[in-house]
Amino acid sequence: GEGASHRRASRSHDRHRAVIYLPRALPVTIAKGAIRGRHIIGRWFDPVTGDSTPAGDFPANAEFTVTPSGLRPDAVLILTAT
Repeated sequence: GEGASHRRASRSHDRHRAVIYLPRALPVTIAKGAIRGRHIIGRWFDPVTGDSTPAGDFPANAEFTVTPSGLRPDAVLILTAT
């Protein structure tokens, strides 16, 4: 997206971790192979309160979509390979 809907993402050089900033709490799709590992653990981080909540456990060998639930705008999704 553009403007207020534009998402920002970054991943580590070894592709074992990624951080995605969502200015609006909308679903985000992660491409197959974007993160290296067997499984990916996701956590939502609220930059306003500092709280984090589980986002799910996902296979690294398939595309998947993560949908925020109950989060206000400015959510951060942290993905870590196991």
